[in-house]
Order: sequence, then C-alpha cells, then structure tokens
Amino acid sequence: MKLFRKIYSKLFSSNTNITSTINVKNSNNITQDHQNDFTQPPIFKIILNDDINVAKKQVKWRVRNMGQLELEVLLLKWYDKNESKLSLEDLKEFTKEVLELEIPELNKYLLQHQPLPKNSKYLDELINFHYRL
Repeated sequence: MKLFRKIYSKLFSSNTNITSTINVKNSNNITQDHQNDFTQPPIFKIILNDDINVAKKQVKWRVRNMGQLELEVLLLKWYDKNESKLSLEDLKEFTKEVLELEIPELNKYLLQHQPLPKNSKYLDELINFHYRL
C-alpha cells in the first residue's frame, strides 16, 4: 500500500512532470524502469545475486518460468548442459542478452530464425544447440 501511495503521489502531484521516471523493484529482483508517458513498454532488468550458486538458481528459475513452453524447453536444456561452465559474469551476460528480451523477440530469433543482432553470443549458441537437438 505504501508503494502505491508513493507512486500515486509522484504521478499526480502538481509539481511532478508527467514524464518523470519510476523505478519499481518487486520480490523477484526484477526492476521495472517505466516512463510515465506510457508510450514505451516497460523495460525489465533482472538483478542477479553476487553469490554464484544463488545466481544460478535465479537464472534457472527464470528459464523455467519464461511463459512459453517451447522457449522454456529449449533454454532449460541448454542451461542444464552449460550451467557448470558458466561464471557469474557469463550468467549476467546471458541474463542481459537472452532473459531480458521480450518473448516475441526471443521467438523471432530462436524459433522463427530471423537474423540475429550483432554481438549476440548466447543467442547464437542457443540456435546452434537447437539445430543439434
């Protein structure tokens, strides 16, 4: 309730600009940066723990709960195979490159075989892994 009041007061106070930024952090360590003009979709950033074992569990949970079964199966198989090789920096890169993408974008690259963006290490690995399945 306090969070709602804080956001409400920022949105509707007379001295606040309508394009001010709100940063909301929920219990899953996902922050949402959102412009109040509502023309852009919210951008989610996953914050990983500094302990590598906890970070691996966070990434695995996120992979298992993507929201689309086809993506979950592909990502989970790749992650289970490569989990032991990934360092904390690798996990952060994987999270930023793959898990922070919207599901339609992941579909476009992984399932519909659209051209990948430049410097996409993990998306390229996932596509190569997908072809070997």
